[in-house]
Amino acid sequence: SAGVHLIVAATLRVGFRALRTEGVQALLLEGGATIAAAALADGLVHRLVILQAPVTLGPEALHAFDGALPRVLRDLERLPVLERRALGVDLMTTYALGAG
Repeated sequence: SAGVHLIVAATLRVGFRALRTEGVQALLLEGGATIAAAALADGLVHRLVILQAPVTLGPEALHAFDGALPRVLRDLERLPVLERRALGVDLMTTYALGAG
């Protein structure tokens, strides 16, 4: 009755397919380095938006794509930039990826 529908899936790909079956056409995937690396490795990302803030997190902080496969990291370096703009002191960059 709260409008929540739980979908249990063994993998991100299976979960994304289930969401598509339910009519979901776009999804904002927020999280940390582990889920970002997994979604990229599985080819599930169509657009990548990175927000950069002018702060240093320190030596113990994870890299944004910590744990990503070397292939994924190489691909990230070659992505076409769709948009780059300032949001206050932050910088937002949107990249295009192939269809997943």
